Amino acid sequence: MKQTTKALAAMTIALSLVGTSTAGQVQASNERPVERVIVKLGEQAIQDASARKVTTANNGDGQIVTLEVPEGQSLESFMAELAKRPDIEYVEPDVQVELAAIPSDPFYAGYQYHHRLIGSESAWDRTIGNSDVLVAVVDDGFDLAHPDLTGRIVSPFNIITGKPGSVSVELHGTHVAGLIAGNMDNDEGGVGVAPGTSIMPIDVFDGEDGFISDVAAGVYHAVDQGADIINMSLVAYSDTKILRDAVNYAHSKNVLVVAAAGNDGISSPYYPAAYKEVVSVASTDALDQHSDFSNFGKTIDIAAPGTGVFSIFPDGLFGGLDGTSMSTPIVSGAAALLKAQEPKLSRTDIAGRLMLTAKDLGSAGKDDYYGHGRLDVDRALSLDASHWSNRLSGATRYETAAAISKAGWSSASTVVIATGNDFPDALAGGPLAYQENAPILLTKGDSLHPAAAAEIRRLKPGKAILLGSNGALSTAVETQVSQLVNDVKRIGGTTRYETAAMIAEKIASDHAVVSSGQNFPDVLSVSPYAAKHGIPILLTRPNALPAETKSALAGKSSTIVTGGTGAISASVMAQLPGATRYGGANRYDTGKLINQGLPMGTQKAFVATGTNFPDALAGSVLAAKKDAPILLTAANSIPSPTKSLLPAYPAFSLFGSKGAVSPDVKFEVDLQLR
Repeated sequence: MKQTTKALAAMTIALSLVGTSTAGQVQASNERPVERVIVKLGEQAIQDASARKVTTANNGDGQIVTLEVPEGQSLESFMAELAKRPDIEYVEPDVQVELAAIPSDPFYAGYQYHHRLIGSESAWDRTIGNSDVLVAVVDDGFDLAHPDLTGRIVSPFNIITGKPGSVSVELHGTHVAGLIAGNMDNDEGGVGVAPGTSIMPIDVFDGEDGFISDVAAGVYHAVDQGADIINMSLVAYSDTKILRDAVNYAHSKNVLVVAAAGNDGISSPYYPAAYKEVVSVASTDALDQHSDFSNFGKTIDIAAPGTGVFSIFPDGLFGGLDGTSMSTPIVSGAAALLKAQEPKLSRTDIAGRLMLTAKDLGSAGKDDYYGHGRLDVDRALSLDASHWSNRLSGATRYETAAAISKAGWSSASTVVIATGNDFPDALAGGPLAYQENAPILLTKGDSLHPAAAAEIRRLKPGKAILLGSNGALSTAVETQVSQLVNDVKRIGGTTRYETAAMIAEKIASDHAVVSSGQNFPDVLSVSPYAAKHGIPILLTRPNALPAETKSALAGKSSTIVTGGTGAISASVMAQLPGATRYGGANRYDTGKLINQGLPMGTQKAFVATGTNFPDALAGSVLAAKKDAPILLTAANSIPSPTKSLLPAYPAFSLFGSKGAVSPDVKFEVDLQLR
């Protein structure tokens, strides 16, 4: 039974075919206000104008200067004033200029409106793509001999026959390929979004017939042949394991898959576009309106022009088509430009960048018709990274701790060192480290980690504080630290509860935080607050208050209890002075309650995984220094309690590598900054 529809049948031909006659080009003028003038002048004029001179340059038989227009004076009056002087040869506006890559292709200006909407010309000033970037087009046939594809084609393959280079010649695949990478300035047809990229045509149709097994085979072939991006301007009506597995394979190999949402004007999900791992593309028209034929729904990620979009046809022809089949290669071309400009971007980075920088249309934020908005490739390529969240991370937890230290300290008189193998000793160390203005560095228990050693050498501290007994940090570690730091002290008890109590003795406060010594999540949320306010952190068993903790609480007037009754029972809480509990149904609910009830500043927030302890614990002192909370997330998505806190902050930093806090989480964070 057939599982796909022929891609050509899913779109309609719009307007008539256009032959090879030329079309006029119009370039819009958009000069910016001029605030300087250029003057060619003699020696006396140079001396008189020196107070306002910006630059000078030798220019043949005279000297050129540029002058700022005086405040309160118009450009015209200033030029008229200068022109009256006998020692000035001429004066003219110092007009601002822009790079402008305007193709000479005959149908570019008159027909390919989509380039104007998505900002192609400005994007091309940065890159027209790179032949090292390979876009596989899984489609029907291609006119490999079309002049607009000359030099763009790499390793075409026919899945049906199993033969390389033997693809059929069809309208749809040719049109799609031209939208991605049609040549620029070859006086033929139009131009693709990424005219410098390479195309791998993969024919998966046998005449009018297409089967999901052939499409899946095309995906595997594309990945194995080195594709960076796979364009799939086709749809299947049902979710199949074979296609899902193929998409997951591409995903695992860092290949971006971009697919059409479908052209039935309905909200039903179509595949592969509906898969989470695929960028699903809806269609818009020349007025940035949703195309009537375009499917919609919650799986839509982004929109791009798809109504009356012009590209090449076989036999040297050029014409317009409607369909999400046309929107999809426009997005794939934009992805290829990003990959060319920043080769190290992952598939998730590219997808996220395109969606973050899209022009928001329809309802504010992501909606069912435009997804995150209509593609804006110029904005995607000119993204100001400082506007978005940054990541403080290393390849390991030890290197991440060092990266956090570098971000907060150019030097330090003290460093605090804890084991990165287990959490208890480091849990209580945040307030002490903040009091000492010291970063927390992590190491293995049996030897000083090279990343920690290198950071100690950089900071040049006079004192080091080791947290934990010899069982946590061995004497070998202590010896290695003493070779780098003159004064080495250890705070370590026989149990985690005693170590926390010994640390608390160093912090003068009438208050205390009491958290479970059996797990770490709740302390991650409260640690910046405790550190900032000089409140020691003590540990307890869930159902029994340790004697060491009870002794350390003597004289305290109030305690902050973190976690629900499963973490600290009501009977333990009853033994704590002036206790207030912040505990939710899970670690993320608890984190929300802590951040609402014990607020930090609102200028920045840090985001860290709530499923492991090292990154947030090492970052707690930096967060305290920045008067910022730590918000906890799951590895691949932000839980709703945490997500509800994001709108309160205008800036974010992430603690940990992509393995700890995934690019998907970063994308969700960055959406708050659009």
